[in-house]
Amino acid sequence: MLSNAIWWTRQTRIRTERRLLSNAFHSQVILFWYSFYSVAVSIYYLNETSDPNSNKYWLIYSVLVLVVSGFMNGLSYKERAASVKENYEHLKTLYVRAIEFEKTGQSCVGLAEEYEVALNKCENQAPADYPEALYDTFNSVSDQLKVNPHPTQYQIDIALKNRKYRKLYIGSLYMLPFAITVLLNGNDIVNFVVKCMRFLAKLGCN
Repeated sequence: MLSNAIWWTRQTRIRTERRLLSNAFHSQVILFWYSFYSVAVSIYYLNETSDPNSNKYWLIYSVLVLVVSGFMNGLSYKERAASVKENYEHLKTLYVRAIEFEKTGQSCVGLAEEYEVALNKCENQAPADYPEALYDTFNSVSDQLKVNPHPTQYQIDIALKNRKYRKLYIGSLYMLPFAITVLLNGNDIVNFVVKCMRFLAKLGCN
């Protein structure tokens, strides 16, 4: 039925808005974190004028902050989320009208055309948004028999894998400055780790 199609499209776009707002939040935090880390590294090496890595750190982190800032600002997460929200709020109106038409037996041809137009008024959802909307809805309702359609095992796997990969991806972005530090100053870090292990070994022997 048309009402069911509109309802699931709306749920999927709600999920799309949440993803975009989450991206906007993490992008701002990551940008602040990169800026803080670059300043902290520059302060740490402020008096280490003989260290050849000091200029490298400052240059790499400065370029990193500049690139990430330009890239994330170009994605316009908040503006896209606002457009998606406006769209799914309009879909709610179409859904109520579709329910009324189906109850009274009226033709939904004109409403279906409005629905098609509404679909093109904002960006389409990501491929994983629909499986995640299915999975969230199925697990949030008290009577799962009322959910139509039920998520297949394949769709559940996609939703869970997408969430896992998303966490790994965001976590890797937060860890990127540490990875750069290890690459540029690996020997010192390895020596520090070895000393810590030796110290712990001595404590264990005692």
